[in-house]
Amino acid sequence: MKVCLVSCMLLLLCACSGGESESEGHVWKEQTDMIDKAHGVEDLLGEANTQQRQRIEEQTQ
Repeated sequence: MKVCLVSCMLLLLCACSGGESESEGHVWKEQTDMIDKAHGVEDLLGEANTQQRQRIEEQTQ
């Protein structure tokens, strides 16, 4: 009886654990995509800041 119960639980554990790796891969992909997007926004803000400083510099001269 115990052997059957342990076997069934082991089978269920193995059957359920396969989907987690796919969802983890998806979560990591989503996070890395968001990081890449944040780097793009950072670059855009840096360029805007540089242009604004140049305009201010030109106006003060």
